[in-house]
Amino acid sequence: MATPDLSGAENISNSTDDPSSESNPDLHNTQHVDFDLKIDFDSKTVSGTVKLLIEPIDTSAESRDTLKLDVKDINISRVTINDNPVEYQINSGNYPTLGNVMCVKVGEHTSRFAVVIEYSTTPQASALQWLDAQMTADKRNPFLFTQCEAIHARSLFPCQDTPKVKFTYTAKILAPSNLQVLMGATKSNSKSSDVLENWSEHYFFQNVRIPSYLIALACGELNDTPIGQKSRVYAEPSLLLRAAKEFSAVDRMLNAAIKICGPYSWGCYDILVLPPSFPYSGMENPQLTFVTPTLLAGDGSLTSVIAHQIAHSWIGNLVTNATWEHFWLNEGHTVYLEGLILEKLYGTEYRELFIELGYEVLQACLEKEFNQGHPLTKLIPCLKGVHTDDSFSTVPYQKGSLFLYYLECKYGKEAILTWLRAYIDHYREKSITTEEWKWFLAQHLGKQLLDEIDWDAWLFSAGPIPWVPPTNRVLSKVVDQVAEKIINTSLLNDNDSAVYIRLQYESMIPLQQQLLWQRLLKCVPLPHDNLNVLKTVLSMSNTQNAEIRYRWALIVIYSQYLPGLDGALEFLNSQGRLEYTRPIYRALVAWPGIRAQAINNFKANRPYMHPTTAKQEVAIVSNAAIHDPSSEANPNLHVIQHVDFDLKIDFDTKTVSGNVKIMIEQIDTSTEKQEPLKLDIKDINVSRVTLNDAPVDFEIHPGSYPALGSVLCIKVGKQASKFAVVIEYSTTPQASALQWLEAQMTADKRSPFLFTQCQAIHARSLFPCQDTPKVKFTYTAKILAPANLQVLMSATKSNSTSSEVQENWGAHYFFQNVRVPSYLIALACGELNDSPIGLNSRVYAEPSVLPRAAREFNVVDRMLDAAVKICGPYSWGCYDILVLPPSFPYGGMENPQLTFVTPTILAGDGSLLSTIAHEIAHSWTGNLVTNATWEHFWLNEGHTVYVEGLILEELYGTDHRELFIELGYEVLQACLQNEFKANHPFAKLIPCLKGIHTDDSFSIVPYQKGSLFLYYLEKTYGKGKSVIPFRLRAYIDNYREKSITTDEWKQFLSLHLGKQVLDEVDWDTWLFSAGPIPWVPPTNRVLSNVVDEITEKIRSTSLINDTECAAYLRSKYESMIPLQRQLLWQQLLKYVPLPHDNLNVLNTMLALSQTQNTEIRFRFVTYNFYHTIGHFYVLSYCFRWSQIVIDSQYLPGLDGALEFLNSQGRLKFTRPLYRALMGWPSIRAQAINNFKANRPYMHPTTAKLVEKDIESAQSQ
Repeated sequence: MATPDLSGAENISNSTDDPSSESNPDLHNTQHVDFDLKIDFDSKTVSGTVKLLIEPIDTSAESRDTLKLDVKDINISRVTINDNPVEYQINSGNYPTLGNVMCVKVGEHTSRFAVVIEYSTTPQASALQWLDAQMTADKRNPFLFTQCEAIHARSLFPCQDTPKVKFTYTAKILAPSNLQVLMGATKSNSKSSDVLENWSEHYFFQNVRIPSYLIALACGELNDTPIGQKSRVYAEPSLLLRAAKEFSAVDRMLNAAIKICGPYSWGCYDILVLPPSFPYSGMENPQLTFVTPTLLAGDGSLTSVIAHQIAHSWIGNLVTNATWEHFWLNEGHTVYLEGLILEKLYGTEYRELFIELGYEVLQACLEKEFNQGHPLTKLIPCLKGVHTDDSFSTVPYQKGSLFLYYLECKYGKEAILTWLRAYIDHYREKSITTEEWKWFLAQHLGKQLLDEIDWDAWLFSAGPIPWVPPTNRVLSKVVDQVAEKIINTSLLNDNDSAVYIRLQYESMIPLQQQLLWQRLLKCVPLPHDNLNVLKTVLSMSNTQNAEIRYRWALIVIYSQYLPGLDGALEFLNSQGRLEYTRPIYRALVAWPGIRAQAINNFKANRPYMHPTTAKQEVAIVSNAAIHDPSSEANPNLHVIQHVDFDLKIDFDTKTVSGNVKIMIEQIDTSTEKQEPLKLDIKDINVSRVTLNDAPVDFEIHPGSYPALGSVLCIKVGKQASKFAVVIEYSTTPQASALQWLEAQMTADKRSPFLFTQCQAIHARSLFPCQDTPKVKFTYTAKILAPANLQVLMSATKSNSTSSEVQENWGAHYFFQNVRVPSYLIALACGELNDSPIGLNSRVYAEPSVLPRAAREFNVVDRMLDAAVKICGPYSWGCYDILVLPPSFPYGGMENPQLTFVTPTILAGDGSLLSTIAHEIAHSWTGNLVTNATWEHFWLNEGHTVYVEGLILEELYGTDHRELFIELGYEVLQACLQNEFKANHPFAKLIPCLKGIHTDDSFSIVPYQKGSLFLYYLEKTYGKGKSVIPFRLRAYIDNYREKSITTDEWKQFLSLHLGKQVLDEVDWDTWLFSAGPIPWVPPTNRVLSNVVDEITEKIRSTSLINDTECAAYLRSKYESMIPLQRQLLWQQLLKYVPLPHDNLNVLNTMLALSQTQNTEIRFRFVTYNFYHTIGHFYVLSYCFRWSQIVIDSQYLPGLDGALEFLNSQGRLKFTRPLYRALMGWPSIRAQAINNFKANRPYMHPTTAKLVEKDIESAQSQ
């Protein structure tokens, strides 16, 4: 065929808009990349420099001075051009899940220039998979490999992360000397480092231009052996011999591919067998295919995967889809070519069987994974705003290859093969779109095909293909016959049929056997008697073919066939391939009688799983495992993955209204029962729910416990594995998550103010949600608010603009890329100014409060640095602080990126900033690693108080930390003695919360009992590497972005401290006893000895008659640090009532009524009450007050007490003070009137709880 006229088509792909990238290759195009990187297994980072050689494309464009690169989870430290630093910014991308945009001010260039970027990846970088030694086959050394496809290269290095940009590259990689380093490139040299002992340098080059997704790097304990003229296989030592035997057909496959496609461009073709936890079958990195060890069947029966990866050497790697919307150009052509290679090796009948199996797999995918009309079942889907990972399925592979097979059947095989070779030659090292492909096809096969083919049905129709592939069915007829007998015959009673099935099965080639099990999967459940026979006569327990073992495992589970369960679990645990493990776990947790065993199996094997696999399974297994008594949502069936808010704040109606779009993943897609989606709601009006733009029915049912709200049941019907619902709704003025403050309730008294408090279960009154901490999701938001007010959220603000719809309104845009539970959604709106307080930190406050706040919080950077040193990299970008109006009911709230704090911590001398250390610590413990239910709240707060102490130790020394621990112990003892009756269930570290509102159970117990438990473990097992920082940091890394229970924590602890810990620790007393802890924390008492001395003098000396002693006390008190003073007043609380004369002296001499330290004012005010009512025990509101003994009445302190009480709304202070007032009979009426007068200014939660206390006291 003559070469067609191709003029005018060369650069079409260069103008293609890629919705998955925000780089600007139309202005600047990467030509070459040079890496100089170091692999650090300890920090789980790759760091160094990357040098990008850039070609200016459009030198006349207005924005030609800015180079835009895609980045995600990367820390940039410096950018230079010609050794001169240049400015750069990291801006939010249009779609948060896709990462950010790095904007480099490169100036104006008319010729090529180089940009050098110094950077480090983070442990969260999705391109990098860090395996601990136990996750490898040999379990001796750690392992690293990359997976950059599709858009993960941006987390390996700043790049134009789009397949339409291709470049060459060179690399120098520094790694530990005992480990091998490989790349998808030619290795030119390896040598010992001249700088670092026990480190080696490895050098690579890739001279063929490739896109960013084909950058590949691996580092681990690897041996190698030749398997062909151009090929070697690399594997861990224990796998090498099996791998060499399995892949002996590589040369034949390569030669077959060359006959079809033309010369091989890549030099060598090597294979790297990754550890068993590798979650994919293979990855087509140039020169170095990554494969899973599940291909090692022992008989070469699964090496069609190698044929597929070899085919990619031409299709995908040489000729590449220009954007991921055209992914079928890569995979459809590769599967088609894979079939042709297999035909060369095994004949036409084999290829036709391969096509039949592909068609069946496609049909099963369309029926089970996607609902009808799902846009991702189109051959060319729209991916605007969609992460490519979420769009990947078998559709582009099988639908694409069947389209090419359709063309072959229509226009002839020789014509297609001739066109295919010309296509590869013409577009070699280029990236193209389907339009270019279509145009080139028409040039070769004739323009009539533009009219003859139903292009819309093939390319843009969701659903099945418009054609059934004709095959000769020579190899599939016997499959039909055997399947028919298995389904319709009682094999137990028909020995002849059983023998026939065995003989036919043994004569089948592996591909026939795969097709048989694929067809049987459509007919589950199968009779158990037949499965018994099959298990025995076909030796199903012994097969090494992973494709067959996978399908057999699913048949066993869907048929609930117990005798096959052990084999299914053994297969599940032997590999980590995501396409196997995820469907198997889904099926297991849907089997009620086996669910607990599946959960335990997951827990036992999780340390050996690949992080990506574990992350996928945790939503399935953990949500099925854990019952949260505080929520009636059903995340075991449907789990939220992402939330998109579009809301308006209305101060006039005290409502937030608009819509929330909730992206759902269906966990159990196998069940035929169409369960509704259940969401928690309270004080919310829902007006409309839609799915795929169509209204759906919903109902609101009463919850099991009225105090916990209601259940929104949405009839979603049978959906694909992922779908989205849009809920139009409005909050009500009674919503407990929202506090609306009139102007007079703020510090500046000029503008109204709104803030949210979603912890623990109040998010359900802000939006319909799965209001349980075991569900985590990312979110985006658009918030409409009055233009004169600032809006903040627990997220990154990407933009603020004037509303195009409503005058005097502003629109504010946010994104949160780290998965968070519902209780960490936070919103604030008010008159706010801000000021920097650190490198990545700002403080927001009302104008009159801002200067004090900025001065108070200037230690934030030091605290953050200390926390990073203890816990590892900070995942949240910025760390900002918002000082709320006085009615905020807590000391602080750990909203990600934006800590809410009470103004009561603005003491003027930084003396109360341990609250900030506490909230910073939550950035790891609580926000990253979260309690799965509120019964395990100590996992959040106990760990956070423990880390808080470590931060304070980093800043102020060991003596300070030990004093901090002493104070915590005293506070816990006082709580257990005064707030709880003996054996009160809320005094347990793990209480039962069935039917109980979480607000009612909160106390100091999970904070202090939990942290002291960790301190006990530290003292028992050593503070060194076994516990800190190794165990704590490993714990955070392992459970990052996950929600866990105490059992999981305990299991992880035993892995690091040794299994003896399970026998040595008194778990029942620590976790389930309602009394004191079974241990007194040992401390050096360097800073507390003086406190004991002063305490004794105050309670036993008449200070009014001993001025010398009073002066001594004043001198000692003034020399104390704030923490010593707090401990002093805490200890004195044990000895009330104290002599009134002594209180008069202390109040005057130490100016206690004027102190700005609210912790001290609280304790001093409390003494006033205790002196009035004598000894008494403060009980929780639902129990009887104890006998109040009135020893004296100290009226001079009452006005100060009320002034302090009314100046703030912190629950920690307000509730005990009102309880004490109600225990003073002659003041009770005044206390009640005070509450009534101040209730309008109180937070709803505070007012509700104080009202309960007052009612309880009045009933006594």
